[in-house]
Amino acid sequence: MSRNPHANCAVQPPVGSDPGATSVRSFRNTDPPALAGIWNRCQGLPGFFGPVTHQQLEQFVFGKPYFDPGSFFVACDGGVPIAFAHASLLPTLGRDAALDPTQGMTCVIVVPQQSDRLQLVQSLLSMCEDYLKGRGATQLFVGAAGPWPPFYFGLFGGFHVPGVMDPAIAEVLGRNGYRPAYEHSLFRLDLNQHVVPYSPAMAQLQGRVQVSPEVGVLPNWWAASCLAHHEYVDFVAREIPGSRAVGRLKLRTVLPNPHSLPTAGVVGCRVTEDWRGQGLEAFVLLQALEWLRTQGSGDFRGCRLVEAQVGGDEPALIDACRIHRFQESSGGVTYSKTC
Repeated sequence: MSRNPHANCAVQPPVGSDPGATSVRSFRNTDPPALAGIWNRCQGLPGFFGPVTHQQLEQFVFGKPYFDPGSFFVACDGGVPIAFAHASLLPTLGRDAALDPTQGMTCVIVVPQQSDRLQLVQSLLSMCEDYLKGRGATQLFVGAAGPWPPFYFGLFGGFHVPGVMDPAIAEVLGRNGYRPAYEHSLFRLDLNQHVVPYSPAMAQLQGRVQVSPEVGVLPNWWAASCLAHHEYVDFVAREIPGSRAVGRLKLRTVLPNPHSLPTAGVVGCRVTEDWRGQGLEAFVLLQALEWLRTQGSGDFRGCRLVEAQVGGDEPALIDACRIHRFQESSGGVTYSKTC
């Protein structure tokens, strides 16, 4: 979608008490350097793990084929950008992914620490809600939603979008009728400290399945848009005898990488229904960890850290990370409400 360099919708009256001071408008092509500066002034607030450049914002946000300048709201003080928020419709799942007008998400609300911060958060949230409801959305989310967030995939210091981690933003969401939908857990493992765990369930899988790295398969164009800037590989478990695929774990490179060590991210793990509950997730994860530790290839070569961000709707992958003794910490929360 082409951007409008004159997008200048002062669609929100002034946020502060001074009618001429703070207003909200939509995205302009000249905004990215100022937006990167706003993002970087948020370092130290919950959920922000490293600085970004305006080139990275272009790569991971504004360059996406479905970016709508009218969905991106910039708060200005005397004409100078001071905060921003971004809304997007979500995709339908399946091979023929398309924008779903009934589901929308406020991707980010980026407001540095200042005296009227909560007031700015409220104003920007309202703008995002109005945009989404105006396009037919009846289910609203804030934070990460779905396996392939539409924007910011890779900009939060890990391999995924972490959800809402800022208590101040959570407070505003609660006042607006949002409730926690699910929590995210953050896992990290130093491969030099990994010890292969003893697991009877995994031992029984030896000889029943074979796991090997394969060229990564993306289910639809939406997933391809999210991962286009990263190298990725699938670890596929196939039955023995035969070769039916019964499990698939996806790794991707973490770029930009906030760590001092090369890092890989676990994007997700899926197991066919008839193989669930048998420890296959932990078994496939073991093969992926051993591959990273002993060989790897391309941008995966030399990886020392492995990260995983797992939602509460993936209990088997959470168990797999715990079996392999990943360090666990609390992640963000995805909030939702029905209009």
